[in-house]
Amino acid sequence: MSDVPRSLGQPADDDPMRFEPAHALRKERILFQPQYGPMVATSESNPALGPYVLEFEFDARTAYYEIWIEYAAEETRPIFMKLDGLLWLEGASSVTGGWDESAQAWHCEATIGVAIGPHRLELSRFGYLPHIRALALLPIIVPAQEPILEQPERYRPFRRPERTLVCILAQTRAYELTWTNFKRNVLDELHADMAVAIGVDENYDYANPFWQHAQYRWAAPEYEDFGDGFDEAQHWLANAAGLVPRPWRHIMEIDGNWLGAIKGLLQRGGGGGPCQYYRWFLRHQLVQNGLLERYDRFVITRSDFLWACPHPPLSVLDPDAIWIPNGESHRGLTDRHMIVSRADLMESLGLIDDVVLRTDDLIARLASLNTTDLNLELYLHFHMNERGLLKRTRLFPYVMFLIRGENDPSRWSAGKWNEEVGARIKYQGEFEAAQEWRGKITSRLDWERVFQERPELFPRPF
Repeated sequence: MSDVPRSLGQPADDDPMRFEPAHALRKERILFQPQYGPMVATSESNPALGPYVLEFEFDARTAYYEIWIEYAAEETRPIFMKLDGLLWLEGASSVTGGWDESAQAWHCEATIGVAIGPHRLELSRFGYLPHIRALALLPIIVPAQEPILEQPERYRPFRRPERTLVCILAQTRAYELTWTNFKRNVLDELHADMAVAIGVDENYDYANPFWQHAQYRWAAPEYEDFGDGFDEAQHWLANAAGLVPRPWRHIMEIDGNWLGAIKGLLQRGGGGGPCQYYRWFLRHQLVQNGLLERYDRFVITRSDFLWACPHPPLSVLDPDAIWIPNGESHRGLTDRHMIVSRADLMESLGLIDDVVLRTDDLIARLASLNTTDLNLELYLHFHMNERGLLKRTRLFPYVMFLIRGENDPSRWSAGKWNEEVGARIKYQGEFEAAQEWRGKITSRLDWERVFQERPELFPRPF
């Protein structure tokens, strides 16, 4: 069996490109079972859990290529083929006479015309895959096949996909209601890996899909007093800075729920304390595990969102900006979702630093806010401004909303049952804002159109 087939058209001078599933840029639910060949990609069990995906990168050096796939199939199992996120054709639909390696055969699926430069090619199927051994792109000068699938006119030259890590903070709430929606609209849309940085107790359900599908799993105690978590953070931060840890809890004299869930005489309600702690905990784990250089962008979010439409593609979100949903700001910036590049991650997640290291100085600086009700959103705005990040912060339409599962704890809103959604809506205004976009944005191209035609929907915060 040859490494690559012979092209049907007149070959170009460039070398053919061969790709093996084991070396794919992204593999979703792929198995390699020796009985079918050690390099052959097959499917994990239960197609109902989502699509099987293989994704490859290539650098086009000529205008035309034949796409060939080497596979075995005893029954027809056609796959979708996408170029740079756009669905181009359905292929690999032939029957080869069996599933074993002896039934492997090359099939030419299409001749494509592409722009010179980098591209991403995705093979996917919602049912079991044919048994895929290899993919080949053969450069040609004169095509032999008609029609030629030309690159769409509205296509923008594709750069190397950004390596993205989606980070779930604090808890994996409402997973039984949100996982499928989250995977489709966030993980799959962004071609992202996932980390969970959460609190667990003896009753935590490790079988939940957020934990099971995460590439990185970091668990902290579900603190009864999150002041203990702040003490943990202070220990690490002071040690790194060469400082002696000092008392910090007197900062709770500042009114408001920005430090909620920290116990003491001045204990506040709400979840401001945990929100700050888990940002530090995530940052700490990323540094300790050497992951900062592995990813270009980080999406900091929650598990209990339902998305009314796909997450905005990173191609429309300037990597030099920090992106936050436009809503639920409560006099500041919402803390519920953030998209941040590697260069700004450390500062963006560092809300806890001044609280435990420069306590008295922070108290003096917070006096400039002139408020008797400091909430987390206002403190986030203050922090971003002081770090010089606010001027580079941008907003995007609020397209998701929080729900509450029947057994989920909540530090703030219990939510109101919505029959259509089949869940408790935590914040009605947030729900209504997201519903405005349902059906209006269904794809990457829709987001690009909205970004180009409605730039006012992507403003800077006040």
